Amino acid sequence: MIYLYILERNVTIHLNKLSKALSRKITSCEGYLKIEEELKTIKTNNELSTLVDSLLELKNKYLEYEDNLMIVSSEKERLETELKLAHDIQESMIPTDSKEFCSKFDNRFELDSFMEATEEIGGSL
Repeated sequence: MIYLYILERNVTIHLNKLSKALSRKITSCEGYLKIEEELKTIKTNNELSTLVDSLLELKNKYLEYEDNLMIVSSEKERLETELKLAHDIQESMIPTDSKEFCSKFDNRFELDSFMEATEEIGGSL
């Protein structure tokens, strides 16, 4: 009986706390904070302590990754917008009314224009 009591007190109770904390569905930042608080209440001097520390470190790394992903995504969106704008500006530089231009010279010559960008936008070569 003493062994079961020691096992219950040192392992089972903490495993139940760990299981309860990790089974929560996280829907906001507050969810991470609640889990962190619950994990910090698990104080043991065995492998569970190492596991809890690793989970807290993983949570911190995940939140850092999430922040970096948001920064990179917004930067990518900004660059795509700038590339689209530059592409539109370059395309607007090519006249599309070459027949009207040629008619001003009594159609003595024929003029046409074409531009194809090598990548997203083109530059002068």
